[in-house]
Amino acid sequence: QRLTQSPEPDLRTIDQIDSAMAFQHVLSLGLTDQGHPARHAARDWLARWPHAPALQRGIVGNVLCFGYKTTGELDEAEQIAQAARAWLTQDHAWNGLAWNASLEAVLHLKRGSYHLARAACLRGLLVIDNHMGGHRTHASVHHTLLAALDYEADDLASAQRHMDHSLDS
Repeated sequence: QRLTQSPEPDLRTIDQIDSAMAFQHVLSLGLTDQGHPARHAARDWLARWPHAPALQRGIVGNVLCFGYKTTGELDEAEQIAQAARAWLTQDHAWNGLAWNASLEAVLHLKRGSYHLARAACLRGLLVIDNHMGGHRTHASVHHTLLAALDYEADDLASAQRHMDHSLDS
């Protein structure tokens, strides 16, 4: 507030601070599972800072995807998931891409598109294995989803292997 009250405010710096603070707020809402407010905050952030760095847009896009999933807006969630994946890929943001793959898998599960959910999980595991050293915590999310898919397909042996892999994290 003091910066805005100076005789010659540095509007660029003020905007950067506003963006960073709003970004942290969006991320906090997403990380604390507050889907409805996360949806609104993420959508507003992307509208206000459409030219922010790709990494930030990708992370906020993931939060918006989660928010849309929470409110049942699955078409919108899929659209923003694809945009977020493109932004995160542009920045080689492996953690964000792994998160994005799990979000997409859940979206496909909600629609009953099990083969697409499986493909998203496998894509996420490739990112984790190839770029994140097999990060066990991230991999466990994908293995849990794969276990649920295998259970639905009555492949109990594979479901058990995925659950065991998940629980080893």
